[in-house]
Amino acid sequence: MSFGGKLVEHSLLRIDDHVSFALEDGPETRNFTVSCDAEQAWLLYTDLRTGRSYPVTGPRFGVRKELVERQAQALKALPEVERACRAARPDWREVQRSPDGTFTLIDIASVDTSDGALFFWGAFDYPRMDFDLPYRAPFGQKRERFRLECQTKSYAQVSGFDIDERGRVTDGRIDGAKAKSNAIGTDTNSDYQALFKAACGGASAAQALPVFAPRAKSMPDPRGLTALSPEVTAAVSRSGLPPAPKRLKRVVLEGTWTRDGKTTPTRSEVQIEPDATASLFRTRTREADGHGVNSPRSQVWLI
Repeated sequence: MSFGGKLVEHSLLRIDDHVSFALEDGPETRNFTVSCDAEQAWLLYTDLRTGRSYPVTGPRFGVRKELVERQAQALKALPEVERACRAARPDWREVQRSPDGTFTLIDIASVDTSDGALFFWGAFDYPRMDFDLPYRAPFGQKRERFRLECQTKSYAQVSGFDIDERGRVTDGRIDGAKAKSNAIGTDTNSDYQALFKAACGGASAAQALPVFAPRAKSMPDPRGLTALSPEVTAAVSRSGLPPAPKRLKRVVLEGTWTRDGKTTPTRSEVQIEPDATASLFRTRTREADGHGVNSPRSQVWLI
């Protein structure tokens, strides 16, 4: 598999020693991550005219697919990617902490001026993991790139990405020049207002902000899930089925995956365990590359 096309503006995102970006090739836009320190690269997902497609799992979220060394070398050789890897690492600073535990952040190393506007990366770091619709992509942080005009007090979010607990991109959207311009006013949320104030405050004020320290993420609270209704519970009881001889703990699916004429084996493992809440189960899916994806919002009845 070879990759062509042009790099999508505002898609370049530096995460520690990795760079994520998108390549537009006709009707397809493929999103990748490369390692700056190793000959490694991954295909994250592809956006088609018909919708999103993740490796192996198609329209629902799935783990990234590692590419062969030759492909990794070709992607890392892209001039924009080479420059991103050589650039200074992100310098994330805390702008504010919200009562709900959300940290508002700004990467002061990303602030740049173009045509009288500021471009920079902001982020919202959450205390727990969650899953974003419609693909149920896991995230513990959202990173957003802004075009900000301090004089006219207007902004546009030109791109944004979901980041999981390991710093991997799981979902994203790139609007670029098509991004809607918004006025900063009383209806602008407090996180955005604090972020824009920090960006417009100048380099000295930004340097004085506290350095952000990454934190561990807890899983979503299952108490927020909807319990089974009494009607469903009664229907199960009326079925008269005998108790299950054993509890289902694991489901393994094995097969093959074919893309661009190449067939590769795939293996998906789902581990199921009861949660503290009655009739709610927490599942963990392990895909072919060994990475796991937690899904705490499943309600499972085996009848």
